[in-house]
Amino acid sequence: MKTTPMFTCILFGVLVVNSCMNHNNDAENLANEKNELKAEEKAFDERDGQFLVRAAAINLEEIKLGELASQKGTTPHVKELGQMMEQSHKKLHAALMTLAEAKSISLPDVIAEEGLMLYYQLKDKDGTDLDKAYCKMMVKNHRQAIDLFENAVYNSNDPEILQWATATLPILREHLDLANRCTENYP
Repeated sequence: MKTTPMFTCILFGVLVVNSCMNHNNDAENLANEKNELKAEEKAFDERDGQFLVRAAAINLEEIKLGELASQKGTTPHVKELGQMMEQSHKKLHAALMTLAEAKSISLPDVIAEEGLMLYYQLKDKDGTDLDKAYCKMMVKNHRQAIDLFENAVYNSNDPEILQWATATLPILREHLDLANRCTENYP
């Protein structure tokens, strides 16, 4: 079968676009795959690697959602909550990156597919609908994050990861309290 140069160019273009589109979808999985290989070499416990990867995905998601809420929110409390979430999760992420680097644990560098889906769900809303959805999303996300961190506190054998998770839990609980107060404005 003889292929034409035009067909080859089209095929190449489709492969490149597909590869770029899947970059975000696979960021968390790619980091976990890299970490599995390192864990096999006994560099660290695989569960600790998975926890840090998930924590990074949460931070990247909260940063992106916070940016959106601070820009598109219609009420001062939603804008302030979004701004606080963005700034706080940037600090948490910086500390996490330092910890992961010290442990040779790979982290995702872009928001995961799940986070992008939430971002686009929120981006499609306006006004009170956006404000209400953001506040409820922050409650749900922070409940899940607290569960993840509590699990890490009880299951990690690494003293530095345990210390970081323990120190982060009160911050996440404070975020949950603020998000719960935000939802009180939207019965």
